[in-house]
Amino acid sequence: DGLSSLVVEVTSPRKPCFYLDKRNDTSMGKNGMKRYCLTHGLGGWFSRVLVAGELRDGMKLTRTKHPNPKWTLSYISKVLYGENINSINFALCRPDWNRSKEELTELTNLPQLGEFEWREDAQNLMKEMEQTEETQRSFCRSILSFLKRDNPNPHITLCVKGVYGREDIPRENLLPEKYTIKDLAKDQFMPRYKYSLKPLNESAKDDDDSEYDYAMFSPHRGLEGKWEKFWHNDFKRNGVVRGDRAILFQAVEHYERLCKEPRFESCFDNDNYDYISSPTFGEQVIVEGCDSSQLSVGDVFEVEGGLSTLIIEISAPRKPGESIDRRHGTMGENGVRRFCLTNALAGWFTRVLKPGELRDGMTLVRTKHPNPKFTLTYLSKVLYGEGDSEAMLEYEGQWTRSKNELVELISLPQLGGDGWKEAAERLLSDMEQIYI
Repeated sequence: DGLSSLVVEVTSPRKPCFYLDKRNDTSMGKNGMKRYCLTHGLGGWFSRVLVAGELRDGMKLTRTKHPNPKWTLSYISKVLYGENINSINFALCRPDWNRSKEELTELTNLPQLGEFEWREDAQNLMKEMEQTEETQRSFCRSILSFLKRDNPNPHITLCVKGVYGREDIPRENLLPEKYTIKDLAKDQFMPRYKYSLKPLNESAKDDDDSEYDYAMFSPHRGLEGKWEKFWHNDFKRNGVVRGDRAILFQAVEHYERLCKEPRFESCFDNDNYDYISSPTFGEQVIVEGCDSSQLSVGDVFEVEGGLSTLIIEISAPRKPGESIDRRHGTMGENGVRRFCLTNALAGWFTRVLKPGELRDGMTLVRTKHPNPKFTLTYLSKVLYGEGDSEAMLEYEGQWTRSKNELVELISLPQLGGDGWKEAAERLLSDMEQIYI
């Protein structure tokens, strides 16, 4: 009624001390006055003075705000000090928490809650809870790491979606007699046609196979055929055959990621873009089942169910060249080539360890996974995705990590040469010259 200007705000219950037992001549411990008042919020409460004013006997304090109806003083006393009665914390009147982390966070965040013994206690309990959670997470990580060592070949399968051969350059007769890549339109780079392969449900012993193509892959040369001179031919070294580049694979998952990248909307028309029928990366095989982050150098794959004798081994990511940008109408640091090199999305090369055929629908199963650290994305990142930006624009290999890690990379027996092992060896040589 305006008899005083005093305004107060309740902050917390009072946490009674052993003086309460002494004053009331009760036994100390869980049967004493202190323990009973603490459990039930009967030891009084503290408040802060918001506006100064006097108090006299007979004046009435009227509640004008009630922002936290859940958090009554008896409830706070109960949840912090009155549960888990068989614990040592209860006996010693220490705070304890048996409820959810979310509710403890809610209590801690109450802006009006008193700091001393209440917010502080709640915050300490939160730290203990988080430390316990981190210990549990660390334990789980250790178990997972142990299981991975015990089972070093996480199950990965790749379903063959298409096999592709070289196609004649469209409108080649209209090009200048001695044309260069500058004379080519986008669709004249790396043209491919999809093999028409015998369906898996048709027997291999059927007499009439003339309507089908036959995709046979052999060591060193990869896809067999009169005109199938692909990536294994190293024209820089007078046509030397490179068995570590026998087959170039590309993944559906890579195409899907590129299609969803806003900067490449003009390159991949999502409404009309059919990469299974008309691929644009010059690959020989498109598969579905995982992306480059799940594949490592040295991974070995065999055809499931004995449907083919083919065995392959991953040698390296594909280091995309200028043709990738020209095929997709981009260039420079924002081009498809640079994005694919940084993220290992241009495909990957394999050796052929044992010859065999491939057909649409066959499943390649990973049978060996000797180098889990050296995923294709990891290799692309450490050799071509870190370091000086100008060198990155020149697509030159760089090394910003330790010499020991570079030596470890070079020592991988399965690592492909061109663009990878050879680039790493040059970087190591440069590093050692600096040390000299």
